[in-house]
Amino acid sequence: TATNLNARITSLSNSLQLTASDRLLLMISQSFGVSILYAQAQFSVGGVVVATGGFDPAAYLSWLNNLRPTWYICAPTVHHAALSQLKAEPPSRPLSLRFVESSFAPLPEELRQELEEILGVPLLTQYGATEAGIIASESLSSGGRVPNRVGRSRGPEIGIMSNSGLLLP
Repeated sequence: TATNLNARITSLSNSLQLTASDRLLLMISQSFGVSILYAQAQFSVGGVVVATGGFDPAAYLSWLNNLRPTWYICAPTVHHAALSQLKAEPPSRPLSLRFVESSFAPLPEELRQELEEILGVPLLTQYGATEAGIIASESLSSGGRVPNRVGRSRGPEIGIMSNSGLLLP
């Protein structure tokens, strides 16, 4: 429902503490629902979305240095490819990033640590489902990580709705 979608957008923008000064570097195909959700969360607070055609290893460092994103989200496979680029050619300093988010699959702890060290920002993990949105996530204010966990609930509750739109017991 529109109410559910708005709740997901609000939950996402609140948990990531998005502001009008944030710039999302969207390296996920816009054909994925999560891409639309993240763009809407950024737009809902008046921020900017820079959408690419997907991850491009040759352009990644240029994007970080020239487009000045404050955050981006991608899968661990893309994080791994990004790390290879960052090791080959470190980014200009200072980077504009506030944080990076990982989704779609478990993030190896070693990969997380290396990226955080090179980028100088926290790398947050999240867990979700197409039909439920983002279910749990680390947040910028979570106060620490628990290894092999994706954080706390971002607020959604799952239920079964009647044809008339009422939640059933």
